[in-house]
Amino acid sequence: MKYPLYIVLIVLGLTPSHLKAQARISAYWGFSLPVAKKHGLKGNVKTITQTQSPVTNKPTDWLDGYSGQNYSEEYNKQGYLEKRTSFDDYNKPQVATHYAYRSIGEISAIWDEILAQKSRMPLSEGRISYEFNPTSKLYIIQDKRIIGGVPRNTRTEMQMDSANRVAIKRTYKQDTLLIEDERYTWDKPGYLTEHIIRRRKQVNEMPKLGQAELDAFMDEITSNLSEDEKAAFKAEAAKEKVQLKNREDSLKRVEDSLYALQPEWSVDTTAYRNQYDNQSRLLRQASYKQNRLTEVFSFSYTPEATHRVVQYYDRSGNLINETKSRQHPVEGYILSDVSRNNHAGKWEERVFDYTNITKPIYQYQYDTHSNWIERRQVDATGKQIGSALVRKIEYYP
Repeated sequence: MKYPLYIVLIVLGLTPSHLKAQARISAYWGFSLPVAKKHGLKGNVKTITQTQSPVTNKPTDWLDGYSGQNYSEEYNKQGYLEKRTSFDDYNKPQVATHYAYRSIGEISAIWDEILAQKSRMPLSEGRISYEFNPTSKLYIIQDKRIIGGVPRNTRTEMQMDSANRVAIKRTYKQDTLLIEDERYTWDKPGYLTEHIIRRRKQVNEMPKLGQAELDAFMDEITSNLSEDEKAAFKAEAAKEKVQLKNREDSLKRVEDSLYALQPEWSVDTTAYRNQYDNQSRLLRQASYKQNRLTEVFSFSYTPEATHRVVQYYDRSGNLINETKSRQHPVEGYILSDVSRNNHAGKWEERVFDYTNITKPIYQYQYDTHSNWIERRQVDATGKQIGSALVRKIEYYP
């Protein structure tokens, strides 16, 4: 017997209100639960390899960073991503990210494999594992990654109670030490009504560039200099490094003294007061921290656009920023907006109109499965702009 989707969602504890709230809570948490990626192409795709053609970056372009356009992806026969390898703009492999599945479409673990011998930025390595208990509806995330030489070693537990419209998130360090506790509640339409977060004081461990990363960075930015210029540049950099170390030590002493004055736990409470129209569309949401108004979101709806006003207030209750925007009624992208900022008692206004922005023009070549294998951006005359993207797609037999 087939059950309606709504009934299935209720059995799983996922009502439409719950799903809306889950998406909004994920945005507040700063991350969302892992979603299994499918290739979305035609045919039974096995691998996709994408590269820029030609490679345009040069060693002197280090300030631009990596474009992220070069990568390869491997998919299983069900169409889910199993491995993604990132390449730099010189097409050298950097990191391979692996995905393991507990069942079809349900991610059980993600881990990174560092492929670069040296990099200008600290890389992450290690595993994040995911476990869901359908009985308790408890989601557990084990983060054993090492980022920039600093181990995370945290366990996060998340639980959403759809019947009572409550979500709880707890984060532990070393598996047993509770360091953060969050609680969310939402109303029937699925908008937040309260967020309470408790944090235990702890020393922040910031990722640092190791000597290998520093050497790689120095080699990259001095690649076009003569040997004498390189030596002079590195000697000056060494002096700056000593001065920076002294400033860091001084800052560390200040941080330690402030840390000693902090309470063991800090609590931050945000309350949301929501108003709706007769179609359960949000008209106004006001946010209060410790009973102090901090921001207001207001909406009005027409067939042509959704009109949104966002207002931010300082600790004294004064309006300091206001943005009025028009959004596409279905797709939600911004059509235009007017922003006002209060700087030292003077209002500055900026107007943006996106309706006349020229959209990029692309030309494509396709394979026998009707998937594109080359994409070129061109101007109105058909002349290519910048690099093309070339994809090699391999299929299962």
